[in-house]
Amino acid sequence: MITKIIGLTPEHLIFEEHGLYGYSAMYIFSNIQVMVVPVSSNLGTLVEMKGQGCRTSS
Repeated sequence: MITKIIGLTPEHLIFEEHGLYGYSAMYIFSNIQVMVVPVSSNLGTLVEMKGQGCRTSS
């Protein structure tokens, strides 16, 4: 999902075994955080972009 929507590959991301807002883990790239939960949860996935993570380059 991260590669398809954001265009980042796993080599770009840092995995943290803790998350925010009740999520169990997250992937981080600069100012982009992708919060994840176990498949059995109905919480879904949260993509949080701040600062330069919201901007595109020309």
